[in-house]
Amino acid sequence: MAVFGNIGDIKEYYRDTKQLHVVFEYLQNAVSSGSEINKRILALESDQYEKVILTEDIFAIEQSYVTRAPKESFFEAHQKFVDFQCMVKEKESMYVLHIDKLTQTAEYNQEDDYAKYGVDVESSQLIVDAGDVAIFFPKDGHMPAMQVQGIPQRIYKTVVKVPYRYFSK
Repeated sequence: MAVFGNIGDIKEYYRDTKQLHVVFEYLQNAVSSGSEINKRILALESDQYEKVILTEDIFAIEQSYVTRAPKESFFEAHQKFVDFQCMVKEKESMYVLHIDKLTQTAEYNQEDDYAKYGVDVESSQLIVDAGDVAIFFPKDGHMPAMQVQGIPQRIYKTVVKVPYRYFSK
């Protein structure tokens, strides 16, 4: 049940989820030009990742890297966390497909909370631009960091990891 859109629209949709207020405050600052969080993310070197603790059980991974071709990657899915992937600068393509339609290629890594799946060219594709957020739940196989129109580009983004229990009934 992936969710995708502009950060303001998604924030409005989740406005009654108390635990997510800190997530959206952080994301809004991440995309706000000149904020301390925005400056910190834009100062990252290529292939640099920094973990930032937001609450006792919610954290962000601020990152910068060059997008790649799908053949150089894999789908992943998480069990414990929901990903809020927010583009800060530039854009990338993200592929998404329900894990029931993917072939698992590596066992679930409990410590890092992910399972790997093979590349499937018949998946949905999102173009995630600055200010957009893509939310991936445990059944959403996703492959971020992909090139848009086959052109490698250095991007800046942050991924907030929110425990799935905040969404389960």
